[in-house]
Amino acid sequence: ASNRIMILSTVPHNSFNVLVREGRSFGGRHYSMWMVPGLMVRAQDPAVAKAAQDQLARVRRDYLEDIQCFAPTILISQSARFEGLRPIQTNGMGFLREDPVVDRWIAQHYRPDSRLEDFQVWRQIKPIPIAATCPSQRR
Repeated sequence: ASNRIMILSTVPHNSFNVLVREGRSFGGRHYSMWMVPGLMVRAQDPAVAKAAQDQLARVRRDYLEDIQCFAPTILISQSARFEGLRPIQTNGMGFLREDPVVDRWIAQHYRPDSRLEDFQVWRQIKPIPIAATCPSQRR
């Protein structure tokens, strides 16, 4: 069986597009973490910080559920920098692991493997039981 891959990137061209072009399943409800840099900037603004933090938490939960349901054997995390008035550095896996629940779960199921420039490969180390609540079409 071929590896199921999920790419954790804020750059749609480097996440969704590359998998679809290769005829692979995508496995996530979001085609990339495109919204994260904007929400990170908003989280720095006291007037909208709470709403932005709530949305960031929701994105983390969405990704955790998608990883649990799709059970990728390989996760690829990209680091990227966005320039602007408030430059933002993103790292897909680092972003997800800011949540202690996600961090614990990832640590139980994945280990860093290899790295290529801004991309870190994580390999599944423990089988992921698929919950009955997972949409079957993601598998």
